[in-house]
Amino acid sequence: MHSEVIIVDMLSRIIDLMEHHKDTKASLARNAGIPYTTIDGLFKRGCDNAYVSTARKISNYYGVTLDYLVMGVDALSTDALDIAAKYERLDKHSRELVELVINHEAKRVKQENGHESPSVREALGEPSESRAVHPDSAQGE
Repeated sequence: MHSEVIIVDMLSRIIDLMEHHKDTKASLARNAGIPYTTIDGLFKRGCDNAYVSTARKISNYYGVTLDYLVMGVDALSTDALDIAAKYERLDKHSRELVELVINHEAKRVKQENGHESPSVREALGEPSESRAVHPDSAQGE
């Protein structure tokens, strides 16, 4: 029964991707290099007997991972796993720095719709250079 849920979800993900990309069964078959009868069969009989090669062609065509297409979740890329392994070897201070940079970049990406993003100095809690007071200029005050 558990596999039936995954199969139904896989077909619904294919349908969602088709709708998003305005594909028909015929255009999916043509563009992914899969016989139309195979795509039509997925809709008529479900995905439970689908070949991995068919699922792979569909996932490649839509630019999604096979894990997403079949299970609805993306597996971590090799690069992400490598970064996670390096992070695990860092000391507490280094992890805090990495988290600051990640948080800063997440904010920057979120704000990239034209709003000014905070500088790295501001993310680290330091005044920006334009607002920083030079020690020599503060002596005359």
